[in-house]
Parts: sequence; C-alpha cells; structure tokens
Amino acid sequence: MGGRRDDRGGVELFVLVVVLALILALGIVVDLGGRMRVADQAAWTAQQAARVAATQVSGVQIQDGSTPVIAAESAVAAAQQVIAAAGMTGTVVVTADTVTVTVTTTYSPMILGPSEWAISETATAQVVRGITAPR
Repeated sequence: MGGRRDDRGGVELFVLVVVLALILALGIVVDLGGRMRVADQAAWTAQQAARVAATQVSGVQIQDGSTPVIAAESAVAAAQQVIAAAGMTGTVVVTADTVTVTVTTTYSPMILGPSEWAISETATAQVVRGITAPR
C-alpha cells in the first residue's frame, strides 16, 4: 500500500505566512493611523495660521467701513509664528483679502518602512465685513 507522506515543515511555513500577514496588518493600522493623525494636526495648524493671518488688517479700515485689506508682512509673520509653534514648516500667500497657508511636515512610520512620509495640508481664510453675511 502507499507509504506515509512526509509533511515536515508544512506547519512552519503556514505560521511564517500568518505571522507576516499579521505584521503587515499591524503596520497598516499603526502607520496609516499615525499618518492620518499627523495630517490632521497639519490641517489644523494650517487652518489656525490662516485665521490668525487674516486678522492682520488695519484698524482704520475696520472703523471707517472700507473694504479690509490684509497687511501682508504682519500676516505672514503671524502665520509663520503659529506654524513654527506647531513644529512644522510652511508657506503663506497673501492677496488683498485672502490668506492661503500650506503646512508641510513628515511622519516616520514605525513598521511599514524606514523612510519618512511627507505630509502637506493647505487652508485658506478670507476677510469679510458683516455679521450675518459678507458685505
């Protein structure tokens, strides 16, 4: 009749494949979750920097009812201060009534790779007059 089949090493290969799959799944959960957290912090920082920069308008313009124009130098300085306080880098672009802030940072994955992942988020704020609607 037939001889016995030799299956030595079969279990070890199965365990190796399962362990590698679990490590990959853990890496996806941990590293993609960490990247999402850092991206959320970058987006929040960009929003706050844009809001702070958009408040840099002349007090005279506010009082006399004219269209507010953002003071570019002080707006850029204010936004850069918020960005630096968050430990990130970024650029600030100011037009007459709009500020656009782009914040850049990195995330270092713990499981999925040795290289850092670049993260960039952008936010815009606009100066308007009016309480219930822009005038």
